[in-house]
Amino acid sequence: MHTPVNQSRRYRAAVVPSDPSPIRASHGRIPTSDDERPLPICSTPRAVDDRHAVTDVKSLLLHLAGLD
Repeated sequence: MHTPVNQSRRYRAAVVPSDPSPIRASHGRIPTSDDERPLPICSTPRAVDDRHAVTDVKSLLLHLAGLD
């Protein structure tokens, strides 16, 4: 016996909304105080002994990895 195939099956897909208003996070936000600045923790003694701006983290990590 042949069972008909339903070709119009519907399903609910998880999609990324085009409206960003429900997303609440601090990604990309510049710190407003020193308490919110990056705190690098490194196994190399005295490699990080100064405060660094958020925008300097990438270059700091590349320097510590010897890739600068």
